[in-house]
Amino acid sequence: MIKDIVITFGRLILDIVAALSFIVAFIVSIVAMFSVGFFSGLFTLISSFVALFLSFFIIYLLIDIRDALVNRV
Repeated sequence: MIKDIVITFGRLILDIVAALSFIVAFIVSIVAMFSVGFFSGLFTLISSFVALFLSFFIIYLLIDIRDALVNRV
C-alpha cells in the first residue's frame, strides 16, 4: 500500500522534472539564439532535446522493466 503510493508519487515527480527540463532547455536555447547566434542556439535546442528524451526514456524504461518483473512473480 505505502510502497504503491511512494512509487506513484515518484513517477509524478519524474513527470514534473521531465516537463520542467524540456521547458528550461527550450528557454536556454532561445536565449542562446539571441545572444550567441542562431545556429548555436538551434544546435543547443536539438542536442538538449535529444539528450533529455534519451535520458528520460531510459529512466521510464527501467521503471517499466521493474514493474514487469514485479508483476510477473
